[in-house]
Amino acid sequence: MTDRGAPYTIEDLEQRVAARLREVDATQPNGQVSQRPDRRTLRYYTTLGLLDRPSEVRGRRAWYGERHVEQVLAIKRLQAAGLPLAEIQSLLVGRPTRELTALAATFGDDDHPVLRRLGVRPHGAGRSTPAGERPGPPAPPEAFWRRRPQSPSPSEVSTGIPLGDGVVVLVPGSPVLDATTLHAIRDAAAPLLAALARLDPRPDPDPAHPDTPTSTHQEVAV
Repeated sequence: MTDRGAPYTIEDLEQRVAARLREVDATQPNGQVSQRPDRRTLRYYTTLGLLDRPSEVRGRRAWYGERHVEQVLAIKRLQAAGLPLAEIQSLLVGRPTRELTALAATFGDDDHPVLRRLGVRPHGAGRSTPAGERPGPPAPPEAFWRRRPQSPSPSEVSTGIPLGDGVVVLVPGSPVLDATTLHAIRDAAAPLLAALARLDPRPDPDPAHPDTPTSTHQEVAV
């Protein structure tokens, strides 16, 4: 343990989050969503920008604080409401800890005012029936296999440019990059790589899964 602001290792954080989720009897209706995030999932959240970077790093060990706990609980709460991680990221980015705590307290109440203020509808809810109007028969299931898949809009597409040392820079759209341009980008990124090397020591390997490589991939969006 270290100071009060960052009392948890990644193992402690996993256990603390699991305990809090049990306290609120949190469940995930979607069977593809983990009920309790493990260390690998927590590191993945950090890679996506859903979870803040560690509060402190000493040698090869990172330390986390209560804000990280509240962030994970808020993520799991919005997953329970049926939101994908990309949408969760847009809702949670930059929110103060007190709002994350309030959101985590809404487990079991899909119509909570906190969720309504975020524009989150109850999981699986359809159109509400106005007063005096009798609800019609349920709509037949949509034959999704007949729909033609939609291509992502240009604003949703990003191109990754590897800079070295596990760092990838994301640029909007699909630019055509020749060898000369790539070389110039990598030369220009040399100070960034040096700064990341100083600020981002490699994380500890996962003792529960020693054969699983620890991800050192970093993404920088521009």
